Amino acid sequence: MKQALSLFLAFNIFLSPTMANEAHLPELAASSRSSAPVKSAPTSPEQMPLSYREAIISAKEEISSSSHDRLEILIGLFGLLLTILVIGFGFRTEKAAAKAAQAEIADRRKEIDAIIDSAKAAATLALKAADAAQQAATSAGDHAASVEAQAQEAAERMTALREAAKDIPPKISPLEIIDTNPNKARSLDDIFRLTALAERAKNWELYANLNKEIISHPDTEMASKATALFNLGLSFGKIGKTDQEIETYSRVIENYSDYEDDDIQDTVARSLIYRSLSFGIKENFVKEVAGYNEVIERYENSSAELKKYAGEAYYWKAALAAENGKVREVIGFLKKSSALGYKLDIQDLEKQAFFGPVLKSPSYIKFCETLRQA
Repeated sequence: MKQALSLFLAFNIFLSPTMANEAHLPELAASSRSSAPVKSAPTSPEQMPLSYREAIISAKEEISSSSHDRLEILIGLFGLLLTILVIGFGFRTEKAAAKAAQAEIADRRKEIDAIIDSAKAAATLALKAADAAQQAATSAGDHAASVEAQAQEAAERMTALREAAKDIPPKISPLEIIDTNPNKARSLDDIFRLTALAERAKNWELYANLNKEIISHPDTEMASKATALFNLGLSFGKIGKTDQEIETYSRVIENYSDYEDDDIQDTVARSLIYRSLSFGIKENFVKEVAGYNEVIERYENSSAELKKYAGEAYYWKAALAAENGKVREVIGFLKKSSALGYKLDIQDLEKQAFFGPVLKSPSYIKFCETLRQA
């Protein structure tokens, strides 16, 4: 626009002298006439001298030619000005279109970024779902293996019981033999077979009496006496006589703790664990914890077979800590339990009621997940 204005001003300057000369042309003619000798004025062009007429004609032709040239220049300048204006308008229009295109590109880029973010989120959810499915499949496989192992164990126990019952008359129950022959001396093997059958029938009173016979039998070895005394305490627990159960476990601990035989120490360790659990039933938690600590102190550095009882003691301490919501202690005790050879059941850790207060803790969930993947 500034260039167009400059051209217009230059055009005015170009035309001004010429137009000024045309404006003064009559005066020049008059001046030339005044310098000539004074004659009478001609009344018609024919009366003028020939030289005047030629000068006037020549001046007219020159003026006419100059006018045509100036008109052409004026038209050319206006065309140039119009072209500049069109170019300027086109430039502005193109600039606005470029801005609009840039804005549209930015909007499209935002839409593409949003689509990419959505795709990433969907991929993350898909991966999480796949992990959850894999964990569920692993858990199901573990559960199936556990059920299979339990079924195998039950089958083995059934076979053992059938073998133990072979020598008993088919129509006489163990209870009938005991009742009809209360003072009959039986062999130790017969008593052991009857004890197995009484346990299978869950006849805990008969089971207790048979274990008393084992304890008092002259042929019973020391390890078998310790086991029979433990089983007697177990039978008291089955019929709800918790005080007598605790007392019987205490007898095992007092009478057999000094023996170095691994089988006897196994029975002592079990008696310590079961007595502690019985204290828990009586809500005597101080003695319960003291019993677990005694097991740990005795067997944490013993043989692999006895270490597992120290691991079990840590497990029950973890259960007590869980009931009080102490997540750190729970995880610490469970780690020690596993390190000592006590087999932790992940389903047990996730479903037992006494672990309920810590089940939703992130650190406990992470611990269980690590245990599951181990």
